[in-house]
Amino acid sequence: PASAASAFRLPTSLPEVSVAGAKPVEKLAGLSEAEMTRRFQRSMPVVLTDSQEGWPAKSKWTFEWLAKHYGDEEMMVSDLAPFFKHSDRGIIQTAKVSMREYVRYVLGQPNGVRALQTSDDRVFYGNGWAPFCDHDGLLADVSDRLYCVEDSIPRVDEGQGRQFNRSLTKVFLGPAGTVSRLHHD
Repeated sequence: PASAASAFRLPTSLPEVSVAGAKPVEKLAGLSEAEMTRRFQRSMPVVLTDSQEGWPAKSKWTFEWLAKHYGDEEMMVSDLAPFFKHSDRGIIQTAKVSMREYVRYVLGQPNGVRALQTSDDRVFYGNGWAPFCDHDGLLADVSDRLYCVEDSIPRVDEGQGRQFNRSLTKVFLGPAGTVSRLHHD
């Protein structure tokens, strides 16, 4: 028999999903700036499998670590990525929860988020936590530059420009089964 805690458990891995009529997105590493620019100009999406190489956050930022250090931070969680207000109204569910409560949800511990979940294939993910405005130390764990992209957003470390740049950088969090609609960042 399953314990009460395992009744809340979300999957830790899922099979790759194939959608009829959808074009597959290549997963690549080591792209040159010229190749990435060519792909962008031709609207050819790609998943960069090596974009976080060398980041301390890759191993340091576990769900448990985030709950311990940022548990009281509030963030928005949704069961579907926002797209258009006119077509999402009544379909998408969004809630504001603490990082601690969201981590309980992801780890399958008793939580208030699970009661909002309407089906097993629509899991909640955090899609709007912007910690870099208030927590300078987190910047040391990540990079805002990709090796294969010529970035047109200037770095500004003072005043309104600093706040603008840091507010653009959000952390997306989710368990296995998290889905985000195709988009350009």
